[in-house]
Amino acid sequence: MFVKIATVLLSAALIAGMLLASAMPVSAHPPCVGAGPGYETFTKPGVVYTTDVHHLNICGAKNIFMGTWLKWKSFAGPADLALRITQPDGVVAYIDNNNPPGNYEGYIGWAPLAPGDWTFEVINKSDVPATYRLIFDFWYYPIS
Repeated sequence: MFVKIATVLLSAALIAGMLLASAMPVSAHPPCVGAGPGYETFTKPGVVYTTDVHHLNICGAKNIFMGTWLKWKSFAGPADLALRITQPDGVVAYIDNNNPPGNYEGYIGWAPLAPGDWTFEVINKSDVPATYRLIFDFWYYPIS
């Protein structure tokens, strides 16, 4: 009983935090990401019950690579998450490696990245909610 009450309270606190974060100005990120040169990283936190969807407008510079990392934990039992990434041209990558200890997935997008709207879906395949961080790293590699 205590675990269920703690889970509900934790979920409510996380949702309240997400609502506060969503009230922040959108101008915190440029109109598109991965423009280079250099290194760029940011994180999108969340709580997933079924599926959460995130969009990024990627600039698509010819020498920018992208690493996407999904890390999670659950206080209500073991969670099993997967990551589905859809590029602007419709190409889909589904990442579900069940990496030990079973709380992360990773994806590397090799240069050149397709410019436009990319969709990142965090999919909860378990019966318990999970808190997660979706981490995006963009790095520039000088290609001659």
